[in-house]
Amino acid sequence: MKIDRQVQGKLAEIEVVSNLMSLGAVPYLPLTDIEGVDVIVTVKGSAPPLRLQIKARGFNNGSAPRRLFRVNRLEVADDFFVVCVEAPGGKIGDKWIFPSLVFDAYATRDSNGIRDLNLDGGKGKYGQPLHELLCGFRNRWELITEYESFIDLMSSPEDLEDVLTMKDALEGRDEEVLSLDEYERLRRARI
Repeated sequence: MKIDRQVQGKLAEIEVVSNLMSLGAVPYLPLTDIEGVDVIVTVKGSAPPLRLQIKARGFNNGSAPRRLFRVNRLEVADDFFVVCVEAPGGKIGDKWIFPSLVFDAYATRDSNGIRDLNLDGGKGKYGQPLHELLCGFRNRWELITEYESFIDLMSSPEDLEDVLTMKDALEGRDEEVLSLDEYERLRRARI
């Protein structure tokens, strides 16, 4: 069954709001369409309200999900996030929590300002596809719920990427962890 594009977006929004509520954040859904803002979130502490744009892919794809997320007009700001929801075969999967600066840094742009982030390809580093390079942003809700802990890194996408990739590696299963020697070998291969 094909799912209408608007329904896909609403399903993704509901999923994101549910995740945020379960983590103690307070999400607000605008009653009217605010250009590029699907959810506004407040978190504990003195963090400003955070704005989220939610993108979904894969609802109508019977094969492997295509992880290409498009943002028509991206506002790059510390308090603005793009949450990319994978839904392979119509089932909600991973959520990628990208500060807008990170999304902007790794997305391609066309002449109209449209940005595409292709996690299955795209600009890589050290020979890695983007979903491996940016793995630290997968299901990383604390970027929002513990925003104040990351605020100093929000203006440096590469530093934030490195910190989250290290966290992901430390939390990963042994068969998923890249040894330091292998990391250095891959890094030298691209230089």
